[in-house]
Amino acid sequence: MAVEEAADCLAETDINACYLRAARAGNLEKALDYLKNGVDINICNQNGLNALHLASKEGHVEVVAELIKQGANVDAATKNGFTPLYMAAQENHLEVVQFLLDNGSSQSIATEDGFTPLAVALQQGHDQVVSLLLENDTKGKVRLPALHIAARKDDTKAAALLLQNDHNADVESKSGFTPLHIAAHYGNINVATLLLNRGAAVDFKARNDITPLHVASKRGNTNMVRLLLERGAKIDARTKDGLTPLHCGARSGHEQVVELLLDRGAPIMSKTKNGLSPLHMATQGDHLNCVQLLLHHEVPVDDVTNDYLTALHVAAHCGHYKVAKVIVDKKANPNAKALNGFTPLHIACKKNRVKVMELLLKHGASIQAVTESGLTPIHVAAFMGHENIVHQLINRGASPNTSNVDDQTPLHIASRLGKQDIVQQLLASGACPDATTSTGYTPLHLAARDGHRDVAAALLDQGASLSITTKKGFTPLHVAAKYGKIEVANLLLQKNAPPDAAGKNGYTPLHIAAKKNQMEITTTLLEYGALTNTVTRQGITPLHLAAQEGNVDIVTLLLARDAPVNTGNKSGLTPLHLAAQEDKVNVAEVLVNHGATVDPETKLGYTPLHVACHYGNVKMVNFLLKNQANVNAKTKNGNSALSIARRLGYISVVDTLKVVTEETLITQTVTEKHKMNVPETMNEVLDMSDDEGDDAMTGDTVKYLAPQDLRELGDDSLPQEGYMGFSVGARSQSSDRSNTLNRSSFTRDSMMIEEMLAPSKEMHLTAAKDFDSNSLRRYSWNADALDNVNLVSSPVHSGLRTETMGLQTRAQPVPDETVKKILGNRATFSPIVTVEPRRRKFHKPITMTIPVPPLSGEGLTNGYKGDCGTSPAQWEDITGTTPLTFVNDCVSFTTNVSARFWLADCHQIPDTVGLATQLYRELICVPYMAKFVVFAKMNDPVESSLRCFCMTDDKVDKTLEQQENFEEVARSKDIEKACGTVLEGRPIYVDCYGNLAPLTKAGQQLVLNFYAFKENRLPFCVKVRDPSQEPCGRLTFLKECKATKGLPQTAVCNLNITLPAVKKTLPTMVDCSYYRPWPNKARRTGGFPHQYRFTDRLTNCFSTEIYLAPLLPITCMSCNYQSHHGNTCT
Repeated sequence: MAVEEAADCLAETDINACYLRAARAGNLEKALDYLKNGVDINICNQNGLNALHLASKEGHVEVVAELIKQGANVDAATKNGFTPLYMAAQENHLEVVQFLLDNGSSQSIATEDGFTPLAVALQQGHDQVVSLLLENDTKGKVRLPALHIAARKDDTKAAALLLQNDHNADVESKSGFTPLHIAAHYGNINVATLLLNRGAAVDFKARNDITPLHVASKRGNTNMVRLLLERGAKIDARTKDGLTPLHCGARSGHEQVVELLLDRGAPIMSKTKNGLSPLHMATQGDHLNCVQLLLHHEVPVDDVTNDYLTALHVAAHCGHYKVAKVIVDKKANPNAKALNGFTPLHIACKKNRVKVMELLLKHGASIQAVTESGLTPIHVAAFMGHENIVHQLINRGASPNTSNVDDQTPLHIASRLGKQDIVQQLLASGACPDATTSTGYTPLHLAARDGHRDVAAALLDQGASLSITTKKGFTPLHVAAKYGKIEVANLLLQKNAPPDAAGKNGYTPLHIAAKKNQMEITTTLLEYGALTNTVTRQGITPLHLAAQEGNVDIVTLLLARDAPVNTGNKSGLTPLHLAAQEDKVNVAEVLVNHGATVDPETKLGYTPLHVACHYGNVKMVNFLLKNQANVNAKTKNGNSALSIARRLGYISVVDTLKVVTEETLITQTVTEKHKMNVPETMNEVLDMSDDEGDDAMTGDTVKYLAPQDLRELGDDSLPQEGYMGFSVGARSQSSDRSNTLNRSSFTRDSMMIEEMLAPSKEMHLTAAKDFDSNSLRRYSWNADALDNVNLVSSPVHSGLRTETMGLQTRAQPVPDETVKKILGNRATFSPIVTVEPRRRKFHKPITMTIPVPPLSGEGLTNGYKGDCGTSPAQWEDITGTTPLTFVNDCVSFTTNVSARFWLADCHQIPDTVGLATQLYRELICVPYMAKFVVFAKMNDPVESSLRCFCMTDDKVDKTLEQQENFEEVARSKDIEKACGTVLEGRPIYVDCYGNLAPLTKAGQQLVLNFYAFKENRLPFCVKVRDPSQEPCGRLTFLKECKATKGLPQTAVCNLNITLPAVKKTLPTMVDCSYYRPWPNKARRTGGFPHQYRFTDRLTNCFSTEIYLAPLLPITCMSCNYQSHHGNTCT
């Protein structure tokens, strides 16, 4: 028995040994057989090595893969700590190492003597295994190349081994960083030195142009910064955003790095793309020591960004009191304005930085400073709802009644936003409860619009008026009714607000509530005695509006309060007509049940049945027939309900009507005209827009103007009685009307048109940029102060020139409003002084005196000289070469050349020449007296082609338009008022309102570039919004592109137009070649109108090409060829 057990034990030992030998030898089949026969997969030999160890050591990747698949422990360790990964790394089996790592093997397990797989691979010099192990280091968030990992670990041995076979020390990661960037990030001096010694680029630019010096500066690694600088790193290297290492160090608050960089000559005035300086960055990070260090190195304390933000603005925004105190102690300007006009005090009030606000006020910040939109600090605090800020500002003298450009007071703003505490505080401090905005809105209007009952109550308690109306005649109750603010409406009515107050268009609050489907408001108004029979200017009752909207409940409620059910508007439309138009059968049923007449007629003879047929409303037709509607009734032009439905192709309606209509009554429809009148529709716009500055002309274009509105608005058309007379005069060239420049009424640029206004020997011209008859004034030549341009002088010395000549000086004012419009707060300019005759050199210098421009902030005044003839002015900065002397708000300097001279005060000195050139282009734009003419041609009943012209001395009768059957539909009088002059080379923007809509891309605006004495043509197409209405509209010509929001613009010219009738004209003589380009299929389906339409489209293209020719590199010959041959299509 004992012998048998020993034999079995020996057999089992032999099997285990055989299994291990098979794994070591890479015999996968035998190893699997042993495992099938029950051998333990993790069985070890006397040294603690199992099959996975042995297979890994020998590099049998297939055996390794199968053992792991069968459940072998991937991290099994021997008594000495050897793992399969360690053994594979030691023996340089790259594939096995990769497979083990992919299956979760840990490379951090060390042997008894502390060797990891990476360490043994380094010891053995297996560089590929080292790379693989480093790249699979799971400690990093991002998988990096091996050399990057070595740099991160400061592992010089690994780095040296990797560099031994691969000499590229600048291998990049996915983000473009090199190992030197990584070493700089972690401050690993040793590996950084190794990398630099092996040729790593010290200024290698990663993504966004970040260098190792940027990284080291941001991380505050002073020793690394020193090393990189010693190795030649560029101290002024810039990222794509313009950040230098000094910016990075200052933003992160590393004082030692900042000091080191400054000592090495870092550019302290360097700016990012946004204009941020290191001082801005240190301020933003609240790094007091860095701020003090920068200021100690005499950085300008009021240095500004591109948006003119100073460091004090930044400190106020972030609320960094200590930094702000250091800055103001260095005499920073507490009233410096950003590009939008915000001062540090505005920003502190906006961000609720109380301590900073107190600091600024203590150091002289203006409590009444205004932004570009007229906001004072108290406006901003009220808008943000900072009650404590408002309280302190009022205690320090801020006026609660100051207003912005829209005349909004802080009380308006607080009321609109529902800030009850601030409203009460402002009222207690003397704020006027009835102050009105530019559109007539009081704080109570705004509280009603947004439903702030508590605010409205506070205003009423302080005596706010219930009857003050907006410019459109609406009371606060109107506004509450429109927006369905029932609580505010109840409050207003309880305070005896008039429920029947009418706006300028006749709308009462009840009209508005009915239109807007406000059931609760309607009920409340009726409870307070609102009348149901009031009518608007167009004769519309609340019941009309409720019926049109299809609100059965409001219709029922109004009828229960004796609303007149059969009252017609000025066109004769009753509520039943409108219900028929909108197919509101349920409303029609209520109306008929309350006594509505089924067959009321409009002024054109349309009954509700006619209207229902016109719109194809089958259900309404059936309802009206069921209620005994007269199916044989005719309109004034002889149309029956059946003829209307048949003409418009409503088959279901025709089938319904033809069985009940007498056929003899519709025989006349065969001879009817092609154009059929359509029934009246009620498209009256509820025009009670309450957005500040909103207007029917510049607001929502969906709300189009009716023909009556257009007539009431008026336009700039030439009076009809002088219309034809002028046309004859123009054609015969005998008109006494002049379209040339009026030399006494318009400003001009002396450089461009000197010959036109040459001065006398003892006079010079001062050209003012206004457009009245006194815009050019003459002043005495002596050195006395000028009336219009003060303090400009130029003493004349004898012997300036050898030959006799007259010397003149011209001074052109630069209006502040023009500068502000073009450049904002970025710069200010003195008058432009010209010494003439030009391009002359004097033997003796002369002294020029020019007034200093208004201060745009703490900046440097630069002198600029320009010299040109008919070519564009080229300005150059002469500040560095011409000494300037400041005396009594003037600048004096000497010159020995005749030219133009200009003084500028600009924060960003490098931008001054560009800003001056931009402003000068605006100043020299020559105004012209011109007129606008519009031609039109109807392509079909709903689409028309328009051609707009802006003419100076051109003929009104355009030959091309006559050939193409266009009709003149509007002509303006000569535009010569200040707001209506047109400027050479400037665009004129065109908007279309009324029942016409331009066919343009979304957001695209029509634009016409004006050039004097040239053909300025703008072709475009319009569609008729509502074919049932008259095809009329209004063209508005503007100097500037229309903004989506903002103040309404003053138009250069307004023209009301009515499209002509459709003319189906075909060519009488057509050449055979005319048909050749068309495909056979097109000729078979032949529809010649389609071919004619296509040529019409081509004509528009050719006319546009002719218009663009002067602006493109096209020769005159090519342009003439197009004008003669553009209409032929071959």
